Amino acid sequence: MLYAIELFFDPKTEKTIQTFFQKMARVKISSFMLDTETLPHISLLVFRTEDLPAVISSLDEIAQNSEQLALYFPALGTFHNNGVLFLLPTVTTGLQDLHRDLFKKLKSHIKEVPPWYLPGALTYHCTLAVKLSRQKLMKALQLALRTKLPKAFKASKISLVAIHEENMSFRAETLFTLPLRPSRP
Repeated sequence: MLYAIELFFDPKTEKTIQTFFQKMARVKISSFMLDTETLPHISLLVFRTEDLPAVISSLDEIAQNSEQLALYFPALGTFHNNGVLFLLPTVTTGLQDLHRDLFKKLKSHIKEVPPWYLPGALTYHCTLAVKLSRQKLMKALQLALRTKLPKAFKASKISLVAIHEENMSFRAETLFTLPLRPSRP
């Protein structure tokens, strides 16, 4: 089974992005994020494992020792030629440190990590839509530009997500979510 470790957002940010998912479905651009039960997030790792209890234990330790991240979405983006629209967060030292520490703590318990998820290679992003034709990508971008999407937000939780691969598609199942420590003033 495929797993992901994802950062989840404060409730207001999560609701705003989910409302955008619903708006895209309503205007027939894409319902993919709703259909796959994907919550708004920033993925930090995707992997397979044969030692899920060790991953869970390590993730719990990381959550206890990591602070919430104050982040900012200054831009919308797309990956070359694959129909993905996303919010692009400012890359902070805190985000990079969390990603690096997470990988370092888990690397002996995980396998088959795509190279683009390795520290130093990941393009941090919050996916808004995937598998869009060029025409629908342009419509999604126009809709996003007309929508008041979040700018400043908190990454307040870290989650372990199972990715169920079914008939050339997938469904995300959040196995558990842990709060990150409140930031010090």
